Amino acid sequence: MRWCIAALLLAAPLAPGADERHTHATFYTANHAGQETIEAAPEWGASPVPAPGSARLMEDGRPGNVAPSWKEFRATPYGITAVLAVDTSGSVQGTPFDSVKAALKNFVSSSRAQDRIAIVGFADSVNIGQTFTADKAQLTRAIDGLHTGGRQTLLNGAIARSLSLLAGEPTNPRRHLLVITDGKNEGPGPSLQQLTEDAREAGIPVDCIGVTRLSAKYLEPLQALALATGGAYIRARGYDQLRQAMSQGIEGLLGSPVLTFHLAHVLYDGQRHSFQVTAQGVSTDTASVLLPAPPASALLLYSSIGAAVLLFGVGMMLIYYSRKRTPVEAAAALPAPPTREIPPRQARVATVYERHEASASSGTESPARARQAAAHAGSGPPGPVTSARSETAPLTGPTEFRPVFQAPAPERPTAWMRLISQPGATAPLPALRYPIDANDVWIGAGSANQICVRHDTAVSRVHARIQWSGGDLYLLDNHSTNGTTVNARAVQAGSRVRLQPGDRIAIGESVFSLDPPDRPFS
Repeated sequence: MRWCIAALLLAAPLAPGADERHTHATFYTANHAGQETIEAAPEWGASPVPAPGSARLMEDGRPGNVAPSWKEFRATPYGITAVLAVDTSGSVQGTPFDSVKAALKNFVSSSRAQDRIAIVGFADSVNIGQTFTADKAQLTRAIDGLHTGGRQTLLNGAIARSLSLLAGEPTNPRRHLLVITDGKNEGPGPSLQQLTEDAREAGIPVDCIGVTRLSAKYLEPLQALALATGGAYIRARGYDQLRQAMSQGIEGLLGSPVLTFHLAHVLYDGQRHSFQVTAQGVSTDTASVLLPAPPASALLLYSSIGAAVLLFGVGMMLIYYSRKRTPVEAAAALPAPPTREIPPRQARVATVYERHEASASSGTESPARARQAAAHAGSGPPGPVTSARSETAPLTGPTEFRPVFQAPAPERPTAWMRLISQPGATAPLPALRYPIDANDVWIGAGSANQICVRHDTAVSRVHARIQWSGGDLYLLDNHSTNGTTVNARAVQAGSRVRLQPGDRIAIGESVFSLDPPDRPFS
């Protein structure tokens, strides 16, 4: 299965021509918090796992979103379908074959309830010892029932039969073939080229373990098949190494990354779309994936939203064109008010106050006339007159001032993360500062993070992320085990908090200070 960890431990040489390596990815449709997403499990093989935020999804040939984080395969509900094809020819009888059976049992014991495994033995003929099942006891009995014998090794025929079994098992989209043999093909069967084409068309990686002590040239066809299909090849020099490789294989597969992408250009429409994952110069094959059709309730919701958007657009257009008309046009569009002539007997004589206001506005009233008008009105000496129509200017709220973080770039960080406290430190901490020089800066215990926090067991492998957006810095918790705090306030998983210079950020049990750059803020 996924043997890259075992290959590193055993220092097993990979075949030359790594640039010709085939890379496959399994895609799963998923819906997270109402957003249409797709999850991908790439077969990176011997290539290093890309850093978070570097893998991008291609949707129908157009660049889509990047995956901000990834999770291990064991954290998903997905299963694995595998065929264990074992050489049972007479050359492996005795102690070597007992070691092979012990390694197979260890492999089965590490499987999960959603995994399905089949056993195939081959020598002079190809025999299916156990069809696909998740029953560990039944698989163990099938392994005990394997017996050696025969003079030939129908290797190619066994691979063809195993690929046919996997192609007819639709339970789990992720499928693997593991071949264990000590020799080359010695009987009839499809050619290596035909087997390679069949495996690549079905998207099935073929992992091969060669346990021969003879010349390595007999294992070269297996090596070429593994590299061409995205599988891994190991030459186990002895059966102790074989047991070690089998015990590490399932762990390597369960720890492989699963990336979550939010769809940017396509929707769940019941149609097939092509997807591909690219990261750090490595691309998977393009896969055709059938996206499920939305339920009837979703169609009704989409129709309602579309109608609301249409009505809103029509209303905004009417408001826009009504505001574009001139006051004369607007007045002409209104109906003229009815006119009514006031009879002479109903004419009202203006009051002294109104005459005073009118003369004050024209600037022609004299002080003597004002005093006469006031005396005529029965009031005292004239005082300052304040118009009841005067208005007070509205008050505005206080202006908010906050720092603006300039766009980060290499050699021009927008801020610094300075380590000020770490558990277990018996001496003053060195002046460790990490630049915020990218739009996304990842923090965690893994070496792929830009800020790698060591010597703190409370820090997750991919713990948190600092994101620059529109002149602000935000902190996002990546569903870490022990959480993240800003100024002693917890950050909810999946949410983000805006940062300010001088904030105290706790990652696990390590505390950082957000410092401004060497130059002042704008």
